[in-house]
Amino acid sequence: TRVRSSTSNAEALRWCKLAANQVHATSQFNIGRAYEHGLGVVRGEEEAVRWYHLARLAVDQEHASAQGNLGFFYANGTGVVQNFAEVLQWYQVAAVHGDAPAQVNAGVCYEIGTGVV
Repeated sequence: TRVRSSTSNAEALRWCKLAANQVHATSQFNIGRAYEHGLGVVRGEEEAVRWYHLARLAVDQEHASAQGNLGFFYANGTGVVQNFAEVLQWYQVAAVHGDAPAQVNAGVCYEIGTGVV
């Protein structure tokens, strides 16, 4: 529960929350990252997952990085129950939307059989 606090982090988070309330996916993603890394807030993996889900649910928005991060969280059981079917699903969705790390991770899932039915 370490907090990396600085005036700039707190101010950035304040502005991101204003935009996030307007259903801005990148701001929602950035808030998720803040909670994931404890930037201006108390580090909270569950809260990070919640914001990543909001980013990917935003109407008509496909935030590939948020989708890829959800795959990573499900792979490691970070803030969620570990679920390998979800891992592959999120990596595939992010990969289709152009997230290069997710493309690699989806390939690795297929190579080692993670989440593959």
